Amino acid sequence: MNNLKLAQAVIGLAILALGITLTIAVEGPDPWGLFILALHRRLPLSLGVTTQVGGLMLVAVNWVWGRRRPGVATIMSMVLVGLFIDLYNGIMGLEAIDGLGVRVVVLAAGITALALGISVYVRAGLGEGPVEGMMFVLSNKLRLGVGPAKVAQDLSFLVLAWVLGVLPRWGTVVTALSVGPLTQGFLRLFSGMKKAPEAPK
Repeated sequence: MNNLKLAQAVIGLAILALGITLTIAVEGPDPWGLFILALHRRLPLSLGVTTQVGGLMLVAVNWVWGRRRPGVATIMSMVLVGLFIDLYNGIMGLEAIDGLGVRVVVLAAGITALALGISVYVRAGLGEGPVEGMMFVLSNKLRLGVGPAKVAQDLSFLVLAWVLGVLPRWGTVVTALSVGPLTQGFLRLFSGMKKAPEAPK
């Protein structure tokens, strides 16, 4: 295994976890995070174990429906993201952030970190996390660009969270509509192409 690619994947996951931490701090978790929180309230499991269960569910769907086998980054994502989130919360203490202006800035930083983190570790080529794998499956199956596929996926998670009794706040809606296009933009930037790359087959 290429150590440089492994390091890139870990860095991407660390950036992604920072984005999750920041968006949760201003009550704007990404739609996947909102769904996991809703599922957590229904299951007698810790939030970390619930996240792993949700990830395993997506891995199974991606494998059966999309023929995408889990890669190294898939396993890394399920294990490391939670560890990084706990680390950031312990260091920064972002339980509550007051002031609309500050909250908007933190949300924007979180959304940017989410999209950048996704792009960095996907480009490492070790495989995707469960959520990003589903994004590519939807892109291939529905013949959508990566950005629109991400938006469709996030809106689906919002509906599932609502069915489970958790309503999204304004920050989550903004995140759902923003991360997809930003991810596509970062992938285009990293690829050095005028058009963002199509989802891998």
